[in-house]
Amino acid sequence: MNQTPARGQRRPRLSVIWTACILLVVLILNCLLLFTSTGKTLAAALRPATTPVAPSESITYPLNNSVYTLPTQISIVATAMTTQPGAKIGLVQFFVLNTITNTTTLLGTSTTASYSINWVPSKTGSYQLWVTVMDNIGDSSTSTPVNVAIAVADPLPGTTCFLSYQLAGQWSGGFSANVTINNRGTSTINGWTLQFTFPGDQTITTLWNGSYTQSGQQVTVTNASWNSSIPPGGNVYLGFNGSWTSNNTTPISFTLNGQPCFRQ
Repeated sequence: MNQTPARGQRRPRLSVIWTACILLVVLILNCLLLFTSTGKTLAAALRPATTPVAPSESITYPLNNSVYTLPTQISIVATAMTTQPGAKIGLVQFFVLNTITNTTTLLGTSTTASYSINWVPSKTGSYQLWVTVMDNIGDSSTSTPVNVAIAVADPLPGTTCFLSYQLAGQWSGGFSANVTINNRGTSTINGWTLQFTFPGDQTITTLWNGSYTQSGQQVTVTNASWNSSIPPGGNVYLGFNGSWTSNNTTPISFTLNGQPCFRQ
């Protein structure tokens, strides 16, 4: 049975009902929005942190343990890449270290592939080349050094001593070398002392056909009793075994009895 409002009572206005409905809908939407925002924040907090990925790099040219003679121009070529999402290579810097004077120089920079510069060395010596790579989000890495040696192309005027230095073998942590001294002068050499400096971290362990001392990287070899004389056009042969850790670059500068001995 339908009830009719008692006298003096009023039916609810339709506008009031609609207002209440709208407010309820707004409240539900706000709750949904808050739940969604909180869920995203919580998911972000629970998501594992992204580990930065450093760029990868290497020098592809020149090859390790290369030897050049002056004058020369060397093209240094490097590769650089990154797998970090959103990252790209921003800068490649080329460095050279003179291992004898222990001085480092920035040779140049490159920002576009392929990454390369030209280097014109002005002095003989032993050098290490490497690159440092930086991406656009702040990650960086440094390549493994490449060893190169720079020698003179021609002997000095009046040079009578010529020398051959050859690696007879090399293995992890060790090496063997043979040395030949040739007298191209017109007089006999009576008693000789050979001196040179290792460019790397080599240490002589045994030597034959002479005796030696080594102080740091500087080596002095003196004749044995049976090979003290080198006649004009004659040769003396010696050799040694040694150890090394990170750099077995061949020596390039030698003296015999204090005078330059040109390495062939």
